[in-house]
Parts: sequence; structure tokens; C-alpha cells
Amino acid sequence: MQAASAGPWPPPGALVDRSGAGGEVPDPLAAGALASAPWTAWSCALCQVWRLDPALAQALPRLGGDGPLPAPGVAWALAREDAATVLEAAVRARGDEGPAALAFGLPAARAGLPLAATWLAAASRAVALHEARLALWLDPQDRALQEAHPSPLLRVWLEDPEVGPLLRLALAGRRQAAPRRHELLHLLASPAARAAEQQAWSAALAEVETADPPAPLARWVQGLRQGAAWLDSAAAFRALANTIRPRTRPPDGPALDRVEQAAATFLLRPGGLESTWEHQRWGVGDHTGPLYNRYFPEGVVEQALVEAGVDRRPAIGALLRRLPDELRWYRRPGDAAEGGEGATWKGIPPDADSLGLALQLAAIAPVLPAGRAEGWLRYLWASLPPDRRLPTWFYRAPDGGPSIQGPAWQFASDDCTTVRLTCMTGLLECGLPGTRSLVRDNLAFTLPRFGGDAPAGDFFYTQATAELYLLRFAARWVARLPGEAATAEVVATARAVAERQARAQELDGGWGSPHETGLRLEGLARWHAVPAALARGLRFLEEAQRPDGSWPSAPFYLMPGKSLHHVEYLASTEVTTALCLRAVHLARRGILT
Repeated sequence: MQAASAGPWPPPGALVDRSGAGGEVPDPLAAGALASAPWTAWSCALCQVWRLDPALAQALPRLGGDGPLPAPGVAWALAREDAATVLEAAVRARGDEGPAALAFGLPAARAGLPLAATWLAAASRAVALHEARLALWLDPQDRALQEAHPSPLLRVWLEDPEVGPLLRLALAGRRQAAPRRHELLHLLASPAARAAEQQAWSAALAEVETADPPAPLARWVQGLRQGAAWLDSAAAFRALANTIRPRTRPPDGPALDRVEQAAATFLLRPGGLESTWEHQRWGVGDHTGPLYNRYFPEGVVEQALVEAGVDRRPAIGALLRRLPDELRWYRRPGDAAEGGEGATWKGIPPDADSLGLALQLAAIAPVLPAGRAEGWLRYLWASLPPDRRLPTWFYRAPDGGPSIQGPAWQFASDDCTTVRLTCMTGLLECGLPGTRSLVRDNLAFTLPRFGGDAPAGDFFYTQATAELYLLRFAARWVARLPGEAATAEVVATARAVAERQARAQELDGGWGSPHETGLRLEGLARWHAVPAALARGLRFLEEAQRPDGSWPSAPFYLMPGKSLHHVEYLASTEVTTALCLRAVHLARRGILT
């Protein structure tokens, strides 16, 4: 190695220090390793060169890239034709192999060594894997563990049938970085994980050697193979150190009991829903005025509590008795008391969202007086178009006139997937005359929207909400109409959506925010109850829960405003907490069954 650096190859220090950026050794173990193994310093130099020269990064878009890579080094190599070829290959590769191709290919190009494409690709993969091994066993702040970043080495383990499931669970959660590093290192130093790592490393070197490298590079590869043995000692040291450190465990039954109890306590606190309607101020026309009606979010919360095992039937019965005959959401200043004569604000029409939720609540607590639900349906029948597609808004009153006073909502879509599914589920539950045939007719308008990976064509709700409501509807359809001819299509659509969601689960066990995770975890619990995936989602939600038992709010309801930009509404802590509580409860049941 020393002889090679004395020839046309620049010494490692020259490569690393050209920009003055330098580099800090992560810890004493790494310092000793770097000092005793010159080839390691050279390898680190190759892997770091690409980060140091902003001037070269600016040239990359001119070579066909779709954006600058993080500063690769050695700007003087741009003048060489073969260096430009290396740059173009690296831009095309991107990802983990792109920087390694730059770091390895540019010094070789300067040295005048012939570069076969197969050898460069193999060397890039080997260097990327080697850098990942160095970072894992020597760097306490390794990004792959801190951020669940899928490095080449982590991918080896994630694809291993024995190590992968355990590693995915260990990476799950919001507190997976520093507190769980000991757990992760202990797992990755296990015999099975070390065997998978060694197999991948040996295969990478063998691929480099069989690609017939030039003689100087063959000597470098040979030295790399001989010197890499000390990494085994570093891994063994980490494994020993982490046997005496405390490690976390996935949330067990008592821990999840506390999660559910804390969330229920938060939702049931006195006055807990007073702030739930802050998102819907457009409904009352005054963004700073007092709130007037919150029965829709209150119904969502109460329904989730019941499905999470909390008996809220008396509260739901009281809510149903308060609902107006026309199922309108809002009241304006000066209206009579809620439920009184003339109390309904005529500026907003009744809608399928309110009807569907109210019918589902009525199935939980059957307290409505005779004819009340049929009265709600009159607005639906009056507004139903010839093709029987369920509209979002019921603009026609039972007498044939308009159901609203003032301008119609020209900007509000009358075709929303989630709204239709909410209404279809309610109609399925109520079983009133003509309702189930209407649900059957609307399958043709609904199920095709969930094919492939395209959005469901929603208007008022997020994609995650639309998918969950499809999965909830499918579960009720199977329970109510298992022998129907359309059941096979309903089941196939639900399973396809759930499997697509399972594939989108991130390494931390979630799907972004706790709100989105709660929506998708419930869907998996209903239709794709793989225990490992559910356990990872549970760990994410358990660690994202706040000390008061809540989860942070996120938009639940979207609306294109007059500026034609999406305005986010229903960003309610109570609604998000209720959805996450229900997901935790159903996911636990899914694991058990």
C-alpha cells in the first residue's frame, strides 16, 4: 500500500485535506484502528473525497444529472475524458454507489489506470459496503442507526430471513436512536447477523477480484481483504460492551394497557372536546368567532372509543338525541338553542358525511325515535342523481326545493371517496328499505378508485383516510353480506390496499406522523394482521404518545379554498388521539388472533 501511494496515486492526506475540511476520528477505538492500518486511512479517503469539493458538484448537472450530488472531489480530473465518463456513471448510479464510484474512479482516472465498467461497479459496491461496516462498528453516531437510514450493510441484514424481522422491530419507534443503540448493536453482533455480514462482504470482494482489476488495484483489494479482519475484533468488542448495557424491549401488554388508559383518560377529561372544532371556522364565516357545533368530530371520537373497548353508548345516545332533523353541521350567531325550532343554519346543505356517521352511531346506540333516521334519508333520496351515485352534498330538500339559502357551494366537490364510503357504511349498518341496494350500486363508483398505486380521487380527506374508510367499509360488508356476489371483489380490493400499505411501512414502524400511522395501522389490523408489522407500528405509536396520553394533531379534513390551495382543517388533538387509540387496540387484537 505504501508503494502504491508513492507512485502516481496521491497520498490519502492530500485527498482528504485539499478543501481544508478535514475529518474527526469518532472515538479512541477508531483512532487506534486508523493509526495501525494505513489501508484503512486510504479507504476512508476514497470514501470521503466526494464530499469536499463544491466546484465539482456544480459541474455535475452539465453531465446529465437531474441535480447536483453532494460535493464530490478532485476538480482537476474533469479535464480528463475518462474522468468525465466516471462522473457520468456516478450521476446515473446515484444512491449509495454513486459517491463510491466518484471516490474510487476519479483517483484511478488521474493515475491513468484502465477502468472496466464491471470492475468499477463491483468496486463501488465493495467500498460502499466497507464504509457502512466502518461506520457501524466505529462511529457512535452512525447515521444508519440514528435515523434508520438503509445503508448497504443494513439492507443485507434487512433481507436476511433470520435477522431481518428482529432488526425491523429494533429499528421501530420514535426513540430508536441513542437510547436503543445498545439494543441494535447487540442484535447486529449476534452470530446470525455477523454471519450474514461476513457472507455479504466476502461476496463483494470476490466480485471485485473476478472482474480482473489492474495490477495496482488488485494489490489494493488484496490488502483490503487482509486488513479487514480487524473489523471482526471491533464488532466483537462492541458485542461484549453491549451485553452489560440495558436494552429496551417492544411494548408488552402492561405497557400497551397504559397507552390505552392514558389516551382514554385524555379524551374523557372534562371539557375535552371544547377545542376540537377550531379547524372548521370557515363553516361559521368568522375565523375568530366562537364555535357553534362540534357533533361530527365528537361522533368520530365517541365511535373510536367504543371500538377501542370503552363503553360510550350512553354518551352516543345523548349525542344522537341532540342531532337536528336535517343533519347540518353548523349554527350561526343568534340561532336558537341546539335542537330548538329554527335552530338550523340554512347556509350549508346536509351532507353524506354527517348522514353516514350518524347512521353508524345509531347502530351502536339504537335510541332514535321511530322515523328519525328515515327523515334523515329523505334529503338523500331527494338529491340522488339518475345514476344513483351518492353525492357529497344534499342540495335538494324533500319538497323538491333547495335545501340551502344563499349561494350554492360551487367550489365544493360533490364527489369525495371518503364521504361516499362513510355514507355507504352507515347505509349498510342501518338496513333501512332501499339502502343496501344503493350501497351495491355505489360499489362500481368506489372500488375502482383503489386499484394500483394511484390516489383514490379524494377531495375532502387525505389518501390515508380514504384507504382506511375503504377497509372499514369492506369489513362491515363482509360481516353483513358475506354471501353477496360482490363480496369477492370487495375482499380482493381491501387486501390489495392493505398489502400496499404494509409495503409502505417505514423502518421506524410508522408511516410518517402518528396520525397517518394510526390510520394505516388500523387498516393493517383489519386486513393484513402480520404480527411483526403490527408490533412495529405499536412501538412507533407507544413512543410517539405524549405524557398527557395524546398524540399530536394532524389535518383530518382537507378543502380547496377560494385561492385554490388546499386548506387543512380538523387538525384536532382529540380526533388524532381517538384514531391512534383505536389503532392500538385493534393492532393488539390482531397480534393475538
